[in-house]
Amino acid sequence: MNLRTIEERLRREHDLPDDFVFWAWECFPSGSLTLYVEFRGGQCPRIMRGRRAGRPNYRKVANKRVFNVPVTDADRWEDDYERDTGKCRQCRGSRQELSKINFVTDTTEYRTCSQCKGSGKMRPGNSTNQGGLNHEHENRVGG
Repeated sequence: MNLRTIEERLRREHDLPDDFVFWAWECFPSGSLTLYVEFRGGQCPRIMRGRRAGRPNYRKVANKRVFNVPVTDADRWEDDYERDTGKCRQCRGSRQELSKINFVTDTTEYRTCSQCKGSGKMRPGNSTNQGGLNHEHENRVGG
């Protein structure tokens, strides 16, 4: 599942302001087949000074909101994205997917997209639920 596709769709459907930031997501029910994903976010002003300047200030969050997205909707939205753009749903045409985030050193690593094999384009034969959310994964929280 590409979270950016879901977040963009939620922004569009709920007319969320530019300073609205999604900071967490969680799959439900816990420990079994995922039925829906809960997205949490709110309006965050940006940090103005220091080494974290420009990043969201999560200590001053306003208008917190929770969105529950059924897995079937998320899969359909990703199908729509692929059909409308012709780009891979996983990497969104960047040819790379997230490999690792290290919050201690504040670094991010990427690898060649496993879905499109680095082409950035929708692979022939990709249809509903191909390359989407692994519905049997463990419950996770990301942020």
